[in-house]
Amino acid sequence: MSYAALVSDFADRDAFPIAINEVINWIRTRTDHDIIKLHPVDREHKSYRGAFRRRAISIGGPYSDDIEIRVDIVFGAELHPHMKRLVICKELLHVFDAPKACVNTAEKVRSLIPAMNVPGEIPIDLPFIMDKLGVYRALAVLMPTKARKRLAEAVSSGARTVEEVATHVALPTADVDLWLRLGDAFEIIIGVAHSVSEEADPIAGEKGLAVE
Repeated sequence: MSYAALVSDFADRDAFPIAINEVINWIRTRTDHDIIKLHPVDREHKSYRGAFRRRAISIGGPYSDDIEIRVDIVFGAELHPHMKRLVICKELLHVFDAPKACVNTAEKVRSLIPAMNVPGEIPIDLPFIMDKLGVYRALAVLMPTKARKRLAEAVSSGARTVEEVATHVALPTADVDLWLRLGDAFEIIIGVAHSVSEEADPIAGEKGLAVE
């Protein structure tokens, strides 16, 4: 199964927040990445929020081709819960990336950290580009197109604020703001743009936007 299939399967979700465990379980049952572990860690660099590690471990004898794939997701322990959700989902989605789209050594990871927030030092390589687009790939799963459009209309009409929507979906306000305003363009960039039917917003006239 592909990233596009994941986005498609979550496209009609309208109950929020979408649990990260739902994304993990989808990946476990539909790909060969069934061993996924999450690891909260202390961060040395504030621009470093999370990381993805994938290993193929031999489980057979000396001449066996049997392997199991193990995935470790590392994320900042002190991050706000909404940011943790975004970071974990973003890193999870690397399971769909080709090997060249991921850095594969600690030295390469460290080499990317200084450029995360410094536009003048952006390395033009595939791992960096995939990492930066990863936020929007995660938002396409955690805040699918149909719901995004309805919520964007609610914000545009003044029925809701961006902050209320961010609380509703349990994601960082700044990222939700961009996704509401520019989601159509980002979906084209990440390759998941598709048409959706126009539906009435089931929560636009309600105030019940609690996370739980």
